[in-house]
Formats: sequence, C-alpha cells, structure tokens
Amino acid sequence: MPASTLLCSDSTLIVLPWPDREADSRGHEARGRYTELFVLPILGPTATWLLRRLVDGLEAFPDGYELDLAETAGALGLVHQPARPGPFAKALDRVVMFGYAQPAPYGLAVRSHLQTLTAKQLGRLPHHLQSLHGQWIPTRSVTNG
Repeated sequence: MPASTLLCSDSTLIVLPWPDREADSRGHEARGRYTELFVLPILGPTATWLLRRLVDGLEAFPDGYELDLAETAGALGLVHQPARPGPFAKALDRVVMFGYAQPAPYGLAVRSHLQTLTAKQLGRLPHHLQSLHGQWIPTRSVTNG
C-alpha cells in the first residue's frame, strides 16, 4: 500500500516518532548537513524537505502531532490533491519507500535520525559527493545493500 493512500480520505495526518536505537545514537540528524549533502540526492529535494518538516513537528511535539496536509503541501510550494496523486503524494511515498517513515495507526511514524547510506546508495552519488562522504564516514561503517 503506497503511503500516499493516507492522504486520500482526510485533511490531516497524525505524525508520530519512530525510534531507531542505532540511528538515534549513531545516525545522522534528518535536518542536518549529512542529509543535505548525501541523502537529498538519493531521496530527492521535495521528499527531503517534507521529511525535514515532519521532523520539525516532532521536535515541537515529541509525542506526535496532527499535520495539516494542505498547509504542509503549500509550505513546500505544492498542492494537496486528495483525489489525485501529485508531487506531494509522491514525496510522501519516497520518504516511506526509503525507510524514513512508515504507516502507523491514523498516520505516519517518522525517524528523526537516519542511518548512514548503504554502499548501493553511495554508488548513486556523484563522484565528488562519494569522495566527500569518505571524509565524513570511515569506509568500514558503510553498510552493504
């Protein structure tokens, strides 16, 4: 089931924290420089901004909050169209597809810290970012997949 189906029936969505013990202790802040440099080229700019907005809300409301979909889409320069999948729905699907969020009762559970890119993801980055990533993260910490 695509995550965008969560957008079809309601004008709001409940956003909850999705703890990940390893990423929370050793990972990268979803709104940090690592995400901007290395995750954005993989996830895409719209999905990255959406993830940042979701995590912003969790910082303000750590136990979860109600997200106004039209307002959030508008803040990203998009339109929320419940009956038709558009860029906003596709961005939400990408956030889920890459494992940064997952459907939860009445909404979405979202990670505030991200794992280091896998070797496969790293291979998709431009060469200059692959080199820069090597300066950020020792090669032995990059996982396969």
